[in-house]
Amino acid sequence: MLLLVAFFLNLMKLMRSDGWLYLFMNFVGAAMSCYSSYLIHFMPFVVLEGTWAGVAALGVARKAGVFRTSLALGVLWLLSPYAAAGQTPSPVVTAFEMRLAEKTPSPGLVEAAVPDSPEKVYLHREAIVTNADVVRATVVPGITSVNFNVAVTFSSAGAAKMTKATAEHLNKPVAILINGRVVAAPVVRAQIANEAVISGDFDRTQATAIAAGLNRR
Repeated sequence: MLLLVAFFLNLMKLMRSDGWLYLFMNFVGAAMSCYSSYLIHFMPFVVLEGTWAGVAALGVARKAGVFRTSLALGVLWLLSPYAAAGQTPSPVVTAFEMRLAEKTPSPGLVEAAVPDSPEKVYLHREAIVTNADVVRATVVPGITSVNFNVAVTFSSAGAAKMTKATAEHLNKPVAILINGRVVAAPVVRAQIANEAVISGDFDRTQATAIAAGLNRR
């Protein structure tokens, strides 16, 4: 956003391209974009935005009269995205929870939307299982050729908790949360024990990232 604002103000001749504010907005905007791209592992934009931020930083340094001192730092900034691009980023830990849910509101329950559905569910505050109860997560095919799910296997302690909780919750929904957001809320038709499937509108990349995050813990 900062990059677009700076470009617009310069285009409207309201800001000089060699001015302090223009260079600073370019540096901050490009640096934020570079970091955001790194978080989602999109390395082409890490390189692009990192280079942009480095050039803007050199412009600021040159205007401040410390160009020579900052040249080495600028070169390091420019090279760092390329170095990062050659590395395999560590997977981000996926926050996973399964909670009992209800179809109608009640005191103490938390309202949540269900993806691709006009319905809402009302979550119990305590999770049945979390990342700590997952021993393995794998990507499995979904209902279409472009849709993928994540199968999780629970530890013996996690399986015992799932068995007990779902046995007392038949014909009611159980919510699956990824990073704090409900991705599915299937109705429990039978006891769930040592395995469950995280289904959602995931492509292969998304499902792989979720599984990697669960396996990393």
